Amino acid sequence: MTSVPPVLVPIFNDVDFNQDNRPELLHQLNTKWQTIRTDSASIYPELQQDPTLSPTTPEDQEALLKRYLLAEEFDVDKAAIRLLATLKFRKQFNFLQFYEPGSGAKVLSNALNPGAEAYFVDSCSIDKTGAPILIGKLLLTSNDNLHPWSHLRAALFICERLQSKCLYPIQQASYILDVGPCDSGMVGTYGPLGGDKKSKQYNKYNRVKEEDANNDIRQFITSDASQNITKEEIDAIVREYGKMSPGLTVLKIAMKVLQEHFPESLRRVVFAHSGLSFWLLFKVFSLWAQPRTRKKFQFIGNGWKDYPMSSLLTWIDVDQIYQEFGGNGMTMGGDAFVKRAVEMYDKETGAMDVNDGKNVGGENKVQGEVKEEKEEKVEVKTTAKVTEKKEITKTTRCISVHIEDTCVDEDGHKTISV
Repeated sequence: MTSVPPVLVPIFNDVDFNQDNRPELLHQLNTKWQTIRTDSASIYPELQQDPTLSPTTPEDQEALLKRYLLAEEFDVDKAAIRLLATLKFRKQFNFLQFYEPGSGAKVLSNALNPGAEAYFVDSCSIDKTGAPILIGKLLLTSNDNLHPWSHLRAALFICERLQSKCLYPIQQASYILDVGPCDSGMVGTYGPLGGDKKSKQYNKYNRVKEEDANNDIRQFITSDASQNITKEEIDAIVREYGKMSPGLTVLKIAMKVLQEHFPESLRRVVFAHSGLSFWLLFKVFSLWAQPRTRKKFQFIGNGWKDYPMSSLLTWIDVDQIYQEFGGNGMTMGGDAFVKRAVEMYDKETGAMDVNDGKNVGGENKVQGEVKEEKEEKVEVKTTAKVTEKKEITKTTRCISVHIEDTCVDEDGHKTISV
């Protein structure tokens, strides 16, 4: 009988992998995964360069399998099938492009990827464990300018780059979405072009012809050499996902894709400044989330259904909390937080001018060196030591964060289950 190796990190996403027969199930999935990798060499020749499917440390290799086991409730066969589906998906939609120099501006700026309307990005802040935090402003999205497939590719980019920072000992990230109104007269100019609908500058009439947007999938598959995408490939994608339009349709498909191929990536999803209309909408789209994901939804603000903004202090230091949420960190600054994130993304992979897309060169930076452009520059606080890791075809830098107080009182932080 083959001996089962010990689990390297027993507690993962609050689940004990030493319990019951879970070490054996983890071992079984690893065996299947190695077979899949061997058999898929012709399907995905670049697999070994894929930072998500081919992590460099044993702990992160184990974490990959744990995510899929949890998502499939410890059904080894289903987890293996899902891993293979993710492998094919990442190859088909060219995920390695997300690590090319200037990829942030290529995917997230309206100038280079019209209609992306990416309203959420890396906040350039971290929680008390050193994990990254996504931040978003829902009403910055202009549905009139949104191209469904460009929007979905932008979401893939953001989640992929977030996942690349969840390396041992970090297991999951978090997401704070501000669903309140935009400031009076505020309209986005860089990435998302929405904002205050009462503004004379609000973008109302740029939506591409809906039928064309439904079938123009090239912006989802790739940002380069789109002429090489065959009609058969496009038709197959339409059959799989259906026709998309701005609003709940694209949201439903995005949630399906992200949950399928980025399982167990978020520890919590926090909605801030919600009103009754969003609460009713939430009751609909929350049903599209998997049961474990629903338990991670939280509401903060001043409403009857909200927990106080101060509850963020249980897991984020005050100087890492955006000012819009009661902290003394950075501010969203309209859509400035999107441009700030793009600058960070492209400093990590090689800089590109975020205004006109010109490659201006650059060096790799650790998260925490991005500064906000305003009268008083605020640096992101980190306590970090820099280590080396191999990523794609070159050596880049990543953060290994040490925090003195790593206790986050999850039991004391209430959540809402739908």
